[in-house]
Amino acid sequence: MEKTKKILSILTIVFTAIVSLLLILALFKINFLGDVSLQIYVTLGSLAIGGFFAISSLMMVPKNKIIGWLSLGLISGSVFLIILSVWLDLGNSTLLNITISLGLLSVLFNIIVSIGLDLGKLYLIIQIVVYMLVGIVDILSTLAIFGVIDLGSIVAIFLTLIILSLVGIITLKVLAKRKVSNNTIEEKNIIKISKEEYALLIEKAKKYDEYISNQNNQQK
Repeated sequence: MEKTKKILSILTIVFTAIVSLLLILALFKINFLGDVSLQIYVTLGSLAIGGFFAISSLMMVPKNKIIGWLSLGLISGSVFLIILSVWLDLGNSTLLNITISLGLLSVLFNIIVSIGLDLGKLYLIIQIVVYMLVGIVDILSTLAIFGVIDLGSIVAIFLTLIILSLVGIITLKVLAKRKVSNNTIEEKNIIKISKEEYALLIEKAKKYDEYISNQNNQQK
């Protein structure tokens, strides 16, 4: 698991560096990718962003295997579909709409679940409020992607919901990091031993108590 996360971290950094360099060059009108520049930008960007959230998913596995692997599957599937869609030039097809919706759902699921696993039942009311806001944003975005609603008519409300969601997510992330930090500090004061070592210590403690008891009896 650790080796996988290390490899994934390196690849994510590499993809991020490459796409950043290409975008900077594009700002200065330097483009040597030709007609496939957009496809390459989206591919590298998807791999970089997907790698970041994939690492987050792998970090969930020790806490909850089902949720961790589910999150990783959603992220991987979204990245694959996005890359496939951009190279097939699907335009405004239904598959593209599904791909974008799945990508949005995967990212939000990853963020919410990672926060939930870190915080547990702490700040539960705040978590519920933030998750509801994020859910509403996701639903409205999905409906807009499929053309069911026009966000232009509720743009002020939609942007307000996005801002509140971002503030809530950042707040919960900070609280989660604070909890993890506090747990790390507490763990530094704890010495961990194996069951065999613990049993051996118990046995030695018993023998020591018996020895002290015998010594006291002899003195009497």
